[in-house]
Amino acid sequence: MQVDFSGSKAISEVNVFSLQDNYSSPSEPTEATTFSLCGLTGFEVQYWNGSAWATVPGGTVTGNNKVWKKISFAPLTTSKIRVLINATSDSWSRMVEVEAWTTGSSNVKWLVADHLGTPRMIIDQTGTLANVKRHDYLPFGEELFAGVGGRTTALGYTGGDAVRQQFTEKERDVETGLDYFLARYYSSTQGRFTSPDEFSGGPDELFDFVDDASINPTFYADLLKPQSLNKYQYSYNNPLRYVDPDGHDPAEPNPPQDPRPVLPVPAPIPGAPPVLIPSTTTSTSKVPNDATIIEGAKSVLDTIADYTGITWVAEKLRPIIWPSPAPAPTTETPPTQNQQPLPPPAPIEAKKTEVKTATRTPGGVTSGETVSDKQAAGRLKSGRDTVSPSRAKARQVAKKASPDGKVVHHKPHGPGYRPHYHDKKHKNGHSFY
Repeated sequence: MQVDFSGSKAISEVNVFSLQDNYSSPSEPTEATTFSLCGLTGFEVQYWNGSAWATVPGGTVTGNNKVWKKISFAPLTTSKIRVLINATSDSWSRMVEVEAWTTGSSNVKWLVADHLGTPRMIIDQTGTLANVKRHDYLPFGEELFAGVGGRTTALGYTGGDAVRQQFTEKERDVETGLDYFLARYYSSTQGRFTSPDEFSGGPDELFDFVDDASINPTFYADLLKPQSLNKYQYSYNNPLRYVDPDGHDPAEPNPPQDPRPVLPVPAPIPGAPPVLIPSTTTSTSKVPNDATIIEGAKSVLDTIADYTGITWVAEKLRPIIWPSPAPAPTTETPPTQNQQPLPPPAPIEAKKTEVKTATRTPGGVTSGETVSDKQAAGRLKSGRDTVSPSRAKARQVAKKASPDGKVVHHKPHGPGYRPHYHDKKHKNGHSFY
């Protein structure tokens, strides 16, 4: 077992943890906890001295029966350590954890991030400004070190603080310098992902992939955002505004909290009139009327539907709060037998991107009211169905609701039903088309 540090570290203690006998329900071990079945009885702890591996003082262990073996020694500087196992109680090497501790370091570090979630200041447990570490980055995530633009080591730009959460809080690999964005790796020096966000599914997904690509070669992109046509781009080439949480889709970061200002209440003075505290909000009407109440209820319902996807609550409450008005009486003269009634107006075709709620019945699928893409994804996550005007739109909505962004396609299950998409584990509802 080898552990590489992010730079050279001065360590003075290494802890090696073996497997407990009651491994199915282990307890928090102490230095007195022993084993007899599955532990490491002999091993050697080594460190890299710059040119070769050397054993730490007291690092050769034999006849061990401790679950937690602590090895303390005078501080030494190294960039990596390793544990060589040479004897066990049952001929199987089972090591649970290895810890290396530096001399006099704080165990707790506070990360102060910017609006993108990038840690910019690292504060240790003492909270003193003398120990603050700082990180600055270029727009696409390349780090700026001491000696660039007035940055000095005295200001905290020293590096080597062992914090791997860097640009937009993603882990940076110390060996390659690449950032791990879950679906793929990102190169901050190039401002590009190292691989495209390509197809990686099975036979069902391959059928859909080829079918969609033959109809629309740019189905993977949002044509309203031309930067998305580049499969290697990061955050639409606008890294000061967008982030990419999972390596699939750029999104705007969560807005920072905006707490209301707290006004101190002055102590009352005997004999003086009371001090009026100014209000932080303004109102044009002290008593709301029916119209403002109804508009407020509409806003609340729309917000609930948008952010939670629970559209059925809004569907149930809308007719109760504001019922449809009765048709106004007409004063027109009804047509006589000699007059021909006007033809009915032509039906209004739905937009090609409109998504509607869907209800499964014994006779097939019935569409309902129009919902937004966010509401449709929330509806699918809650196990209910939607219907889209095209296959590409149905696939897009299903992918947005899928936990891993992968979906499968199914033909109609019976007469009257429609082809549809759903997530691979079949936990969401059906996205019909």
